[in-house]
Amino acid sequence: MTTEYLIVHVPTNAPNLPESLGSKEKFWFDLGGKKALFKRARPGTGEDWAEKVACELCRLLGLPHAIYELATWRGRRGVVSESFVEKDEALIHGNELLQATDRGYPHEVLRPREYRLRIVLKRIEAFGKIPDDSPLVTGGLRTWADLFAGYLLFDAWIGNQDRHHENWGGIFRSATEFRLAPTFDHASSLGRNESDEVRAKRLATKDEGYSVKAYANRAMTPFFQAGTQQCWKTVDAFRFAEAQNPVGARIWLKRLGRIGYEEMEGVFRAIPAPLISEEGIQFALKLLEINQRRLMEVIE
Repeated sequence: MTTEYLIVHVPTNAPNLPESLGSKEKFWFDLGGKKALFKRARPGTGEDWAEKVACELCRLLGLPHAIYELATWRGRRGVVSESFVEKDEALIHGNELLQATDRGYPHEVLRPREYRLRIVLKRIEAFGKIPDDSPLVTGGLRTWADLFAGYLLFDAWIGNQDRHHENWGGIFRSATEFRLAPTFDHASSLGRNESDEVRAKRLATKDEGYSVKAYANRAMTPFFQAGTQQCWKTVDAFRFAEAQNPVGARIWLKRLGRIGYEEMEGVFRAIPAPLISEEGIQFALKLLEINQRRLMEVIE
């Protein structure tokens, strides 16, 4: 029998510091002596279970990630996550990193047309190699760009369309000590905002244009393609990264190829029943299967 994930009950008087980034209601609070963030799920969206599922899928993939737990506060659903930044460290978001090398970069606009994948990869490559004593090196990764390729693969796998320039960053302990922040903020994924009626119709249809496969294929990133007015699709963005960095990208592809359906299903079955419907589970699993196959075609 599958053990359900715990639900953290955040105290009513917990909020002590609002979080300004993003569009959702959120606040920092003390959780057992540690700084933690509560992020509310918008009603009817499934953002809480999507964030928790993404967290567990990161674990299966071996991808460094923020740890999320299901939560409630004043009867409102959400998730909590302990800070992954130590007291002597600073998190610098992607928009700030990009502006540091391009003073004209519009860092206050969430999805500017100047937000290009090629520029992001080049900026991360500039931080060089992962330290030899890092556990990431034992897995074959060499550079921080290798790790970011894993973030792009993960986005394509779960259909995450929210890798904007405040949803990744670097952690600095000093001017020379850098590491890529673990991946975070994955609630815009897994079809979490679709109604059960739509999910059931897409799962059952014989119309290829309305199928889950068609739904998966339309997932877009916020990265604008140079010389166009269009953004990269999630799988195409990973293909671009793989062409730039085949060694790192193929490490993540091989890891993805080892994850089976039963493992993926087990992640969903641990979500408490009131939070997710059977249609939500089946739709998300089908989406993961389809995207997994599409990504494995890159290595083939």
